[in-house]
Amino acid sequence: MKGHSEKWLYSVTKDAGYEINGNVEKVKDTFDWGDASVSHPFFSTRIFWHALDDLIHDETEWLGMVNEFRPFYLEPWTKFASITELDKALRLSDELACVQRALSWHLYLTPYSQNKDENDDRPAQWLRLLLEYRSLVGK
Repeated sequence: MKGHSEKWLYSVTKDAGYEINGNVEKVKDTFDWGDASVSHPFFSTRIFWHALDDLIHDETEWLGMVNEFRPFYLEPWTKFASITELDKALRLSDELACVQRALSWHLYLTPYSQNKDENDDRPAQWLRLLLEYRSLVGK
C-alpha cells in the first residue's frame, strides 16, 4: 500500500507544480508540503511575491515586478469577475495571505517542528512582511 500512496502523492504534487519548484521534500516517509492548506487561491501568489523578494532586493523594482505579473495571474479568472474586481481581490489577498501564513506557522507548523528554535519567529516574520508591504504601497 505504501507504494500506491507515494505514487498518488507524487502525481498530485506533480500536477500542482511542486515537482518543478522543489516544495515537496521527503523526510522519513513524510512530506513537507509547506503551503498545504485550504485557502483562497489568490493566497498562493504571496509565496511567489516573497520568492521574488529574494531575487530583487530593491523594493521599488520588486513592487514593479509584482505589478507586472498581476495581470498574467488574473487573466484566467476573468471569466468569473472583471479584471478590476479581481485586481482589488488580489491586492487584498496579498495582505491577508501574510496573516494566514503567520497563523499556519503559529498553529500548525512551529508546535510540531523538531527544531522549534528554528521556526519560532516565522509567524512574526510574516506579520512584519505584512507591515512592510503596507508601508511600501502607501497604506
